[in-house]
Amino acid sequence: MVLTTIHASKGLEWEYVIIPRMNAYAFPSGYMCGPCRNDYSCNNGFDYCQFSFGSSMEKAFKEEISVFYVAITRAKKNVFLTVNTGLNQWGYAKQKSCLVELQGLSLVDYTWEDIIL
Repeated sequence: MVLTTIHASKGLEWEYVIIPRMNAYAFPSGYMCGPCRNDYSCNNGFDYCQFSFGSSMEKAFKEEISVFYVAITRAKKNVFLTVNTGLNQWGYAKQKSCLVELQGLSLVDYTWEDIIL
C-alpha cells in the first residue's frame, strides 16, 4: 500500500486507488469558498458546484476538477471514493462532494459489510 498526496501522484499509476473523504468542503476544499462568500456569488448555501462564476471562482473550481482528474486517472483498474454521510461537529448531515456527480463517472454504493464480507 502506498499513501501519497494527489499532487505527488502525477505520472504514477496503481491497480486500485482509494480517494477518502469525498465530502463537500473537503474535496473541493472549503477554502475555495472564501472568495465566493466575499463577493456573494455562491448559491444554495455556498454549494460551490452551483454558483455564478466570477472569473476567480471559475479558475479555482477548474483547478479543483483538474486535481480530481489526476486522482481518478491514477488507477489502472478501479477507483474507490469514500464519503462520510454522518453528522458533522455541529450536528448537521455531511454532504457528498459535487465532484462525485461529475458526468462520466459510474457510481456504486457499498456499505462496509459489502466490502468486508
